[in-house]
Amino acid sequence: MPRALALTCFFLSGAAGLIYETCWVRTASFAFGSTTAALSTVLAVFFLGLATGSWALGNLAQRSRSPLRLYAALELLLAALALASGPGFAFADHLYGWLFRRLADNPGLLIVGRGLLVGVILFPPTFVMGGTLPLLCRQLVADPRGVTGSIGLLYAINTLGAAVGCAATGFVLLPRLGTTNTMLLGAALTIAAAVGALVAARRLRPPRPAPATAGRPTTGRRIGVLFFGAGFLALGLQVLWARYLGLIVRNTVHTYTLTLTVVLVGIVIGSLAARVFDRLSGARELAFGALLAGGGLSAWATMHLPPSTWRGIDDLAAYGLLMLPAAIASGAVFPLGIRLALADPTQAGATTGRLAAANTLGGIVGALVVGFIGLPQLGLQISAHALGGLAVVLGGAAWLGLGGAHTGATRKVACLVAVLLGAAIPWLSGVRLPADFLSSRERLAAWHEGWTANLAAVRRDDGALHLEIDRWWQGSDIRGHQIVAAHLPMLLHPAPAKVLVVGVGTGQAPSRFLLWDIEQLDAVDIEPALFDFVARHFDDAWMNHPAVRLLREDGRDLVAHGDDAYDVISLEVGQLFRPGAASFYSQDFYERAVERLRAGGILTQFVPLAFLGDDGLRRVVGSFLAVFPQAQLWYNTQEMLLVGRRDQALRLEPSRLERLATDPKIQADLRWSAWGGEAEHLNQPEAFLAGFFCGPDDLARMAANTTPLRDDRPYLEYVASALPETAQLELDAVLTLRQHLTPIEAILPPDSAWDGRRITDLRRLNLADLAANAHVRRSRLERRRGDAAAADAMLTEALRANPQSAVALRHRAKAAQSAGDLATAERDFDTVIQRRPDDAEALRELGLVLLRTGRERDAKRRLEAALRLRPDDAIARNYLGATLARIGDWEEAKRQVERALELRPGYASALTHLGHIRDALGQ
Repeated sequence: MPRALALTCFFLSGAAGLIYETCWVRTASFAFGSTTAALSTVLAVFFLGLATGSWALGNLAQRSRSPLRLYAALELLLAALALASGPGFAFADHLYGWLFRRLADNPGLLIVGRGLLVGVILFPPTFVMGGTLPLLCRQLVADPRGVTGSIGLLYAINTLGAAVGCAATGFVLLPRLGTTNTMLLGAALTIAAAVGALVAARRLRPPRPAPATAGRPTTGRRIGVLFFGAGFLALGLQVLWARYLGLIVRNTVHTYTLTLTVVLVGIVIGSLAARVFDRLSGARELAFGALLAGGGLSAWATMHLPPSTWRGIDDLAAYGLLMLPAAIASGAVFPLGIRLALADPTQAGATTGRLAAANTLGGIVGALVVGFIGLPQLGLQISAHALGGLAVVLGGAAWLGLGGAHTGATRKVACLVAVLLGAAIPWLSGVRLPADFLSSRERLAAWHEGWTANLAAVRRDDGALHLEIDRWWQGSDIRGHQIVAAHLPMLLHPAPAKVLVVGVGTGQAPSRFLLWDIEQLDAVDIEPALFDFVARHFDDAWMNHPAVRLLREDGRDLVAHGDDAYDVISLEVGQLFRPGAASFYSQDFYERAVERLRAGGILTQFVPLAFLGDDGLRRVVGSFLAVFPQAQLWYNTQEMLLVGRRDQALRLEPSRLERLATDPKIQADLRWSAWGGEAEHLNQPEAFLAGFFCGPDDLARMAANTTPLRDDRPYLEYVASALPETAQLELDAVLTLRQHLTPIEAILPPDSAWDGRRITDLRRLNLADLAANAHVRRSRLERRRGDAAAADAMLTEALRANPQSAVALRHRAKAAQSAGDLATAERDFDTVIQRRPDDAEALRELGLVLLRTGRERDAKRRLEAALRLRPDDAIARNYLGATLARIGDWEEAKRQVERALELRPGYASALTHLGHIRDALGQ
């Protein structure tokens, strides 16, 4: 029972350790930012503390007559240090702000300063945590015949506690208790472990005194080098997995938790399985090398599975397939390696401490090298090859350097097999990382591996070029709703001079601010490579404007710690499931943001209804109003806009509003509508004013009795991450909005000549279109699933919600076209084009319908009109070529189809058409 109690304490210690780590990483992201450099600094200090503690306290464990009592004292000290870390981070936040403002132009010194601040807070508790395993090994490892099993059991129990703590914190404790209360729970577990250890120490006999020598200095040193390499490999692989997972699953708040939990579970399994090798005394060295090589090779192999394989695998199964084999091998390596280095079990404390320190130091170096050199400089593919090669080298070094009962020939054969397997993996697979995952080969125009994510420029069927980050849409080269996020605050502010945009995308919003008279535009994005990538593949003229500063920073960090003040801060962050996005919606963030606004300054922000629903909308509005009581809510598709000011009411000055019609650049840019046609273009003041939904009083009633969003209690990211694909949260939000619409007269300038009734009618359709858009999105999902009936039913609902939606009508026409109902398709496409003559997709599809019904001349006219709007539409060029071939213009037909193949290599229909055309030309 005393031994079982000691093991239970070690389980609690592991659980508390991961509770602390998860909470520290989250808290540190608010204090120091979420950039790769910031988070790497936090994790490097964390593991450095563990390594130093393992080494120093492992040596102390050898001299301790009561390791369990020392363990209990360390746990009590750890609880105190963990509780002190909360106030420590708050104080460090202020100090870091001081450093940030003085060292913003010297990133090297800023990294050093941040590292020192993190070290002051985290090094003491992590140093203490590092000593727990050596102390338990010193107390409980005594039988020479069961060293591997005993150390493996201790390692497994502690790691199992860590896995439970990680999963519980990430899935349950943080969203339900918040960071502060979760830390208190972790401290309670640590204190319980200390008390239990003291009770067990009274009943367990003291360990045997250790002799003066450790027993196997040469083998120990070699094992230490291999442990360093194994740590490098293990943490390097975790960095690769974090990037790779963005290619096969959605990166959410749960990704970190799931990744770490699966790795820890694998370590538990491997640690328990390691005792098998105790019975194979002659095969320990051979098995140790096989585990080192096999773990890395298994990770290398799974990362080279084709995209089609991953598409058929459940997300949770994907985590297991990718990470579990390597984690199991890593878990078995630790106790088996200690057994090989340990001659006397009484030396278990010191030996475990030294090897754990070597392993952890290797992990620090591996994570930093792969994160700062491998991925951004060499890329995912080469980094994966390098780590796979390292696994083979480590296995070979173990086989050739540790000896063992097997012959030299056996060990050389093992090396040869590992080398052949390593060479075969990329050769047999042929998978290109990450290109083959970012999009199909014929549509991927360009890609780049950044510091934090994979960037891709994707050419879609409509001919438009779209920006995707980790496969999620961020913008395109076609004008969209993002432009309104610039024009709205510029209309509401009477004389804005300095603007900050957080989140650049393709530059749709930043570039529109420059259409107004401003002195300075700061554009900030957390991905350093984004600006160069956008400049290469999208319109970059705005980047070269003398008023523009491009800032490669964490936007929240810049707002919290910068010293510039702005007239307008525009937050272009909307996909709330993405890690860090929801932090821009807390009352804590708004309180920091208001400090960056000049007198009369405005903050504007996306309100993504698809991720919020009724409760989320109310809580976002309540948190916003707590800091910006003079607020308004405007329509902007499902990503509505909240605009707020601290004190002065927001008003539309007639002179500003008149620029919609009098300023040629602004008038041309706002010749756009989300769902309507020319009659609803936003360059008409009545159409623009119809976007106004709610003023401050109605927003206050909407948000009454809601709980504000706080940094300490995450909510939005968990709601957004748990949403099924079929969710239609906009429908609930629409019901709430209908109850809190502010009379349109509240926004009209005095003595306005604009038609209030028309504005009200257009606003009703804007509100209805939120529901229509939800139905269209659901229809597209059902059609991808193969349920045409459900898809058609959703389109019917969309047009019932907003009968004037050209978008819904175009989708209905395409559905009829696919079903062979060409008459209905032609009628609907004609209606769309009458309302929106610049709808390139409708023009193209109508051209195809006309071609299928034998009206080649009409088809040619429609397809040429589509190509004037979107010259890079491969489908339109292909079918224009087919149309010209029917007319008999073979040379021009050939030119158009060849251009289609340049835009979309491997396009099967175009290849078929080209074959017929060349045959007709005698080629």
